[in-house]
Amino acid sequence: MPVRRVERIMIRPGHANYLACHRYCSAARKVANATLYYMRQALFAEAPISASQADKLLKKEHKDVYQLLPSAGAQRITQIVGDAWKSWLAAKDDFKINPHKYQACPRIPGYSKGARTYVVNRNGYKIVDGMIHLSGARTVGFQPVKTTVCQHQPFNEKADKAIVTDIRIVPLGKSFCIEVGY
Repeated sequence: MPVRRVERIMIRPGHANYLACHRYCSAARKVANATLYYMRQALFAEAPISASQADKLLKKEHKDVYQLLPSAGAQRITQIVGDAWKSWLAAKDDFKINPHKYQACPRIPGYSKGARTYVVNRNGYKIVDGMIHLSGARTVGFQPVKTTVCQHQPFNEKADKAIVTDIRIVPLGKSFCIEVGY
């Protein structure tokens, strides 16, 4: 298994991309909370839905929330919420069989109160001359960021040829960290 490495770029207040990072992370929170709302309501109605079904519902019924992020980013956020949901269901089922493994019954995933990590896979960014360009960057005011990992990688590069696998914007208190995974 290859070693996963991360280049970290700190974005502090006053940086040109600080507000853009805040917008991305706030939009990620709104999309995740809306997705979680649909999944919870379906569970309470005893008709559970998957993350892809919640994604389709969100696209159809809450376009304003879904369009806060580029489609690649919004889909990735719904996938992450779906993974958390699957983990909770598996833990809940395991708790019924082996309650001694747990300190308490696993709790249903909750809503995010603050900013949430924004994750972009290969289909949401490109790297040109060592500068990271995110899709939909103009709408939030994100300026290209310099990276030392890779000099050139087009949008949606094939997995075996891609150097950079994903980019995350992680909120850290009053600052943000752009993590470039390679």
